[in-house]
Amino acid sequence: MVRSRTAAWIFDELPPSGARRGDDPAQHAFRPDLATFVREVIQNANDQAIGPPRVGFGVRVLAGAELDALRDAIDWDTLREHLRATGETRSGKRMLGTLAQLERADRLPVLCVEDRNTVGLTGAEDDPQSHFRALCKDTLFSHKREASAGGSYGLGKSVLWAFSGIRTVVFASRLAEDPRGHRSPRLLGRAELPSHVYGGRGYVGSGWFGVPTTTVDGRERAESVWGDDATRLCAALGIVRG
Repeated sequence: MVRSRTAAWIFDELPPSGARRGDDPAQHAFRPDLATFVREVIQNANDQAIGPPRVGFGVRVLAGAELDALRDAIDWDTLREHLRATGETRSGKRMLGTLAQLERADRLPVLCVEDRNTVGLTGAEDDPQSHFRALCKDTLFSHKREASAGGSYGLGKSVLWAFSGIRTVVFASRLAEDPRGHRSPRLLGRAELPSHVYGGRGYVGSGWFGVPTTTVDGRERAESVWGDDATRLCAALGIVRG
């Protein structure tokens, strides 16, 4: 059993305005069907290709020891409580239904998407032009390698969260070129939930699973997990890459 001591879920608190959101508007830009999901995933792989891209899709159903390992590795208790806190919104009610079904069956279906011969999640944590930030941090921002790349509004990635019953995705990437001071793989999780209140605090809804880090202005956020720590998490989450 692997219990992550290097990564945790951290959700952004509401801004001073207190403005909330009931859902991610980008998720309503597409028809939620399988053809759309496959098309958008393949388009993203084509846009980041450094050779003939290969994209694979697979479904696993985790139970028993495998499910226990995933829960321990992914800080499940924290994620579950934030999911439960979304129950006052319409999309939150749907997620509560999914969560109740998962806990009743004690089984978790996981959709895995793997692409090869692509550049990977390159770029520094705060680089506004990086592939990493465009996919894992930003909303409605796009950074394409070529001007002729398909899609330009950063909408396609929203299908990833739309197809998750708990609006949660974990990314693990082997980069075409590792940055100085880091070694692949690189891992980060992202949850796109409605705004909610948990523990007496209001949260925008977006949360990230990574290394807890304090910024220069004293706020806390989650940053990428790298190297051996990321490899151990990948093994526990069932997303090991050769």
